[in-house]
Amino acid sequence: MENRTEENKAEENKAGENTTAKAGQDSLVNEAAEKIISDVKKFHTLSLVGLGLVAAFLVFMFVDAFNFRWWLMLPIAGVGGFILYRQNADTRGFEQKACYYGMIVLLVLFVVRDISMANRYRSATLASAPLTGKLASIQATLDRCIEKLGSKPAKK
Repeated sequence: MENRTEENKAEENKAGENTTAKAGQDSLVNEAAEKIISDVKKFHTLSLVGLGLVAAFLVFMFVDAFNFRWWLMLPIAGVGGFILYRQNADTRGFEQKACYYGMIVLLVLFVVRDISMANRYRSATLASAPLTGKLASIQATLDRCIEKLGSKPAKK
């Protein structure tokens, strides 16, 4: 009996040490998260507006009603980039890094959106566009040949 109780006590001690280690890790994570949140709360209003415009640009990329309207997306990207550029020059520390990386993310999103739009537009126009020029005359000639072959019986 005593062996079992000693084993149980040893297992309980190990379990207690594991929970203490996990609690220590959780407290470190919570402290880091609290520090980041407190730093973000200290951001200038324009920095928050610029980062918000980057987030809006990201969301609007996936909404077709906004994505196809360049006159909506370009001002969002332009104003957001300008604000972040100005704030990058005027701030220091974590806020400056956030503005810098916000500009990079905005630039990457803009390029990805442009590539996506070019592919969508290209596939839409190729599927529905009529043939013009030399291709149109070739298509007309082929259509006439097919009509002639279809109207006459085949020779044996």
